[in-house]
Amino acid sequence: MIVSVISTMSYLQSVGMAHRDLKPANKFIMENGEMKIIDFGESKDYFKDADDGGVGSMATIRGTPQYLSPKLWKAHVEDGGNTRHVVHNLFKSDVYSCGLIFLQLASMEDVTGYNQKNAQNDGEKMVENALRKLRQRYSDHIIEIIRLMLKFEETERPSFVELGKLVLTSTENTLESPKNGEKQKPANGSKKEVVNKQVSKAFSQQSLKENQGATG
Repeated sequence: MIVSVISTMSYLQSVGMAHRDLKPANKFIMENGEMKIIDFGESKDYFKDADDGGVGSMATIRGTPQYLSPKLWKAHVEDGGNTRHVVHNLFKSDVYSCGLIFLQLASMEDVTGYNQKNAQNDGEKMVENALRKLRQRYSDHIIEIIRLMLKFEETERPSFVELGKLVLTSTENTLESPKNGEKQKPANGSKKEVVNKQVSKAFSQQSLKENQGATG
């Protein structure tokens, strides 16, 4: 599921297409477990050469408030009374929306308030608490992918193209991957653990960067 969505969104970003209204109602889960993305009525052509989607530009805010990125939520709801335009990275805004959907599917809980940081809700803590609970049920790869997608700071959040380079080679990146499930075994019966070195390296670098920032 995660692989199919990130693969699709990575391709759309590569051709300059941002969806801008990702939410559960705009995704269909097929019988084979793949997820289809629908309703491109709010989509926008916004081509950028850089894998991270560029520095962003002034664009109209589109989407469902509950699934907006923190930057869009703050601009639209909290700053200046329903602001309609803000400078942002359209692709990374989609990444946050998609991360909320993955979190909601994995936890089967409401994610209202997870994109907010105010007196009522501390979205960063809410995300961390939700992921902490999910660590008992899902692989570390799945948790780290969702965690990166739900980075509050847009500059720290990967784009779909960057996520695609991290996850599309891994066999562990599905919401069906249990925390303590059996490791895959070849036909000859010998045990062999599947490891995505690229993902592990990226996660290690991200954790090191965060630890340095916390102690700096």
